[in-house]
Amino acid sequence: MEQHYLLTVAIGTGYDKEGNVLSQKRVNEALDAFRLSVASATGGYTETAAKGGYVHQNGTLAQEPSAMFTLLVTNANAGELVQRAVLRVKEALNQESVLVINQGAGFHQFV
Repeated sequence: MEQHYLLTVAIGTGYDKEGNVLSQKRVNEALDAFRLSVASATGGYTETAAKGGYVHQNGTLAQEPSAMFTLLVTNANAGELVQRAVLRVKEALNQESVLVINQGAGFHQFV
């Protein structure tokens, strides 16, 4: 049986890495491209609206809306395509980072 794994990807959608507010148009375009890429690579995703936070260099707490995606990666090629999509959305939204959680190659899909 081929091993599969779950990925969770969290993308900040409120501000870029310089602290500038992201326009809704820019966010929509970047997320639409990401959605199409990961759905094509993996067969689909689940998207959840979330709120993320981090500490500014000045020590204050910044909070922003985030989009969280959960997807099942079933082969190495799909994993590479998802990784490229993450890098593209990071660049498109000028993010310092995009959180990617690999929930382990020990996950198996049973049908």
